[in-house]
Amino acid sequence: MDLLEVAPHNKGKDGKHKYVASCLIAYACGLSFEVGLEENKGILTFLASGNSNDSKEKLENLYREKYKAVKNPYGYMEIYQESSKWLIEEYLLRA
Repeated sequence: MDLLEVAPHNKGKDGKHKYVASCLIAYACGLSFEVGLEENKGILTFLASGNSNDSKEKLENLYREKYKAVKNPYGYMEIYQESSKWLIEEYLLRA
């Protein structure tokens, strides 16, 4: 996953459209199950980047808390298969 950003009018609790980023991340997880290779199916890997170390840390914490991501030894954030399945169920398949 690369360069995910929510439009200003969708940010926060008063955003126009809810769960835009969550749906996009869940969709990327689904694509990983479809086109991923062997044991990597369902794993989503990405960098959390910000304008400062503080903003990067806030993003990493958001990804941990909201999307169950973990940071690997190389500095990348990853969402593993079980969390990917949960995201797909939560944001793409719920009624």
